[in-house]
Amino acid sequence: MTIKTTPYRRPWSPQKRARMAKLAKIHRPWRFSTGPRTQKGKAASCQNAYKHGLRSARYIAAYRALIHHLRVQRARHALMTSALNLPKTHKNPPITLGFDEIALYNRRL
Repeated sequence: MTIKTTPYRRPWSPQKRARMAKLAKIHRPWRFSTGPRTQKGKAASCQNAYKHGLRSARYIAAYRALIHHLRVQRARHALMTSALNLPKTHKNPPITLGFDEIALYNRRL
């Protein structure tokens, strides 16, 4: 049987593992790990898994929606410039379209 090692910690030998198991049975540390007992402690511990800031589900969903919206707009812009044969004088040509061109463009999508 091989023991997997990590670069940060050496594994316990079978003798040490047996010794620690015996000590754990004597001292029974699980008797003292009951969690928070006061209302203040319970209120604090219920926030342990709370996600906030830039990693919250709400922010990530909004960010993904924005990225999707930008991709759709880029595709529409490319389709519109190719359909109208706009001259490529610079990177972002100003788009001035009338209602007819917009209706034609929306039908192609």
